[in-house]
Amino acid sequence: MKNNHEVADVFRLYGKDYQKQNFLSCKEQKTMHHITACRTAKLGGHIEKCNQCDFERISYNSCRDRHCPKCQSMVLVRRNRPIVFCILTRNDDKTLI
Repeated sequence: MKNNHEVADVFRLYGKDYQKQNFLSCKEQKTMHHITACRTAKLGGHIEKCNQCDFERISYNSCRDRHCPKCQSMVLVRRNRPIVFCILTRNDDKTLI
């Protein structure tokens, strides 16, 4: 059974109580805010539409905070783009079979 809870869910449920009982620096508060707002309507979004079947999906913007679990993978890919591209092109002939 897969657990679908995220850090943002924990922050939304218990974050305010935790902040009342513990001191957080401005940087920690800002990071907590970014994580709770990540990929929600708070940061805005855009509509993706399929040209073939007209299916529409709302995609919300990410916070791009390096401490955010949802955004960490994006940072790694961006930082290692040449390496990832090299790996993909080196193995593309193997995936075509």
